[in-house]
Amino acid sequence: MMAVVERRVRLVQGAGWRFVAALVLVAAFSGCGKKGPPPFSLESALPVLTTYSLDDAFVGSLGALKERAATDPVAAAAYARFAFGGVAAGLSAQNPALSRLVAREGSEPGTVGQFLGSVVTIAKGAPAPLPAVLESLALAWGKGAGDLTAALAYAASDAEAAPAVRALVAWKLADGLRLALAAPESERGRQLQASIPGLPTAMTRDPRETVFPSTLRTLEDLLRRGAGTDKGLADVFARVSKDVAAAMGERAFPIPVSPGAEPRSGTPATGVQGTYVPLLVLSLDAEGLKAGVRPTFGWAAGKVADLSVGAGFPGALAASAVDLAAVTPPVGEAATPAIGKARAVAESLESRAFPATVAPGVLSASRGERGRPALVLAAANLPATVLNGAFELAVAAGVNDLRLLPPGPIGRVMPVFFKDLPAVPGVEAPRGPRVLVALTPSGADLYPPAKSVLPLAGWPEGTQAVADGKKLFKLTVPWVAERGFGGRLAQALGVLQGKVPVAPLVDVVIRAKDVTTTQILDATAETLGAPGAPFGALAAFFPGVACLPGGPCPSSLPVLFSEAALPKAAKPQVVMAEARPSGFCEKNAVQRVVAGRSGAYRACYEAELQRYGNLSGRLEVRFTIEPDGSVSGVSSTTNELNASVEACVLRQVSQLKFPKPDGGVCIIRWPFRFQPGG
Repeated sequence: MMAVVERRVRLVQGAGWRFVAALVLVAAFSGCGKKGPPPFSLESALPVLTTYSLDDAFVGSLGALKERAATDPVAAAAYARFAFGGVAAGLSAQNPALSRLVAREGSEPGTVGQFLGSVVTIAKGAPAPLPAVLESLALAWGKGAGDLTAALAYAASDAEAAPAVRALVAWKLADGLRLALAAPESERGRQLQASIPGLPTAMTRDPRETVFPSTLRTLEDLLRRGAGTDKGLADVFARVSKDVAAAMGERAFPIPVSPGAEPRSGTPATGVQGTYVPLLVLSLDAEGLKAGVRPTFGWAAGKVADLSVGAGFPGALAASAVDLAAVTPPVGEAATPAIGKARAVAESLESRAFPATVAPGVLSASRGERGRPALVLAAANLPATVLNGAFELAVAAGVNDLRLLPPGPIGRVMPVFFKDLPAVPGVEAPRGPRVLVALTPSGADLYPPAKSVLPLAGWPEGTQAVADGKKLFKLTVPWVAERGFGGRLAQALGVLQGKVPVAPLVDVVIRAKDVTTTQILDATAETLGAPGAPFGALAAFFPGVACLPGGPCPSSLPVLFSEAALPKAAKPQVVMAEARPSGFCEKNAVQRVVAGRSGAYRACYEAELQRYGNLSGRLEVRFTIEPDGSVSGVSSTTNELNASVEACVLRQVSQLKFPKPDGGVCIIRWPFRFQPGG
């Protein structure tokens, strides 16, 4: 008896609870001479508990330990350790005996979280920091709250209960990772955060440090540390490691890259998605053009593998900004190998990164003579000549499938042509005259096709009509550095293309050296966001790009740095700013009428929400209240939802009837914001 008591005293003292040791001694001696079963001993139960077998012996010993946890800090810590370790063992092995441990079906939603929460309540007297660690893990598991930072730090420590916490966290990360791997690459980070609430997320612009790769590295560290001295958990780590290896397989997982900036207010929601986003990235900044590969990760021998290390991101400098501004053949020859090297690394990873992409001609290996693809990541406010030089070098290196990256949501691209359309075998270029957009530092001039006879009135607000005699010569849309075109260029293009038969292509001419990349990106976004029928040959020219259901789909594509000649007016030009007399509309009356159909607008949204569960965003509607109170000119200036919601809301707004304006007309911009639940 004395030997057992001395060993329990050492256990308690090791935990830093000397005052409990005295209580243990008193309890031990008071039991001498009494008959009955021997008192429960943690030391004698350890051989059973450390098996994490979930059999009768384990569950019985854990129950006995639970009874002592409320008054014994050592028992409380031990109970939490073996309860959490037992859950990890049951989950990793898909052991039906887990239901015996948690007292109900382990597969029922919320069951494990509720059990972990009960363990936290019982073990609240354990030595710090264990109670706080267990609570954060239980909250993240059960209620979708909490913060796993403390749990991850504890799991990486040498504390006695750390292997059990480590095993449970490792299983949770692996399970969330398995779900994320099935999601599109642009959704993997959000899927991980949804599957693992409380997962620490660093605010970073480095794609290598975003949620998906950082979670992989955290999981690798947990598996490397493994069971430590708690050998009974070794099988748990082995099973988790095997599951991760099976889920990752031989695949390569690229990370999205982005300019990091937010889209300008009022700019149309542009950019399209698809099943394939190029791995090759041409990054343009004040230093020059860099050719690299998107960070791409795999899994090998229980470790995270950076598969893009041969080219890296943003990559090697291919040409300086000074050289790009005046591209010459020697510069082009020097840059081509740098782009070619990055391209080779990208192409070697494509089949692993996009194993489901089987359409012919999408991946580089199946494109034949078709030009190779690249993302173009252009920094703001660089001279247009630098971007032009970068495009020249890309085409010289066999890359003519160019996809600009827009600010805002990741995963979208803005497909553009450079100077003219590339020759694509079996694909006929769209025929017909084109609208021409000439960029100047102050804005954009829109020229209709030659011989078009168009009126001087009826153009969108904020544009100026310039006359050639009695017909329209051009439309001018102002550009402001802080706000861009504000959606006006897209509106003007849509109206212009609706009045005359034109090809779904827009020639974009740069008329001044001080036009910047910011303005070119704005013009590209507005061109792609112009209303109209979808561009039918999009996937033929940009394989792997597609207008997904509910997403934006361009009606026209820009031909950047077009060499089309600017039209010349036959007569002196006269600016005819459209001027309709402005009336006064009482604000509360307008608000009351618009809000009167709030249920109808919501119905428009919820009908599509049933089809697209993640649908949310802003829809800004512009309309005119005519002198008689009726509505005309209903259009959207911003649409972050989809075309069906937009059409339905516009239809509802067009049916509104307002009090008559006090003289003239009132032009209204009304923002709607829709999200699930309200």
